[in-house]
Amino acid sequence: MNLYNLLVLLIFLSCQNNSSTVPDKNESTEPTVAETQEAATLPAGRDLETMNVSKGVINWTASKIGGQHLGTVHVKSGSITVLNGTLITGEFLIDMNTIENTDLEGERKTKLENHLRSEDFFDVEQYPTAKFLITEVINGSEAPQATHTITGDLQIRNITRSITFPANVSFIGDQIMVSTPAFNIDRTLWRLKYRSKALGTAPDLIINDDISLVITVDAITT
Repeated sequence: MNLYNLLVLLIFLSCQNNSSTVPDKNESTEPTVAETQEAATLPAGRDLETMNVSKGVINWTASKIGGQHLGTVHVKSGSITVLNGTLITGEFLIDMNTIENTDLEGERKTKLENHLRSEDFFDVEQYPTAKFLITEVINGSEAPQATHTITGDLQIRNITRSITFPANVSFIGDQIMVSTPAFNIDRTLWRLKYRSKALGTAPDLIINDDISLVITVDAITT
């Protein structure tokens, strides 16, 4: 091979190598939307973990002129999502058939529980479950006995309303525990208006619109 041909060959090979390393001008070097969303969801070095509810109970207090009634209803199932040891969301299914009165006995207890399950109140035959979805968790609370403030969507009788309440959130090993001091919800927001003041009920028969709730939920990594 003469010198001229050798030079031509070297120039050709050099052009080939350069073309394979220079990006096409139409190709974007910016991260894709999916890559950006993934980075925002899972920051470097952090783990997203889902914990299943092992135990959950809601204590309720309903009051009226001259007295009150106490009871419980149980969480059927649910999960809590934790990011790097911090609660970020959760979803819970509440079994309305488990609603129970705890301050009465015998026939009076049974009568009240059946009434709560009837169409006057929770209509559990048509709406056997309620749901709660955590939409926001904020560190700190105006309530001195709470560590966090939780906001979420509570669905009762297929009606969804946003509620906010104080809560204590703590971790022990692979378990998370969430509990609340007493807080109130207005039952009429879910059309639970039996003997409500809003209906013009006689003063001595009124059942207060506010229901006091105390929630305790434990979840564990499985």
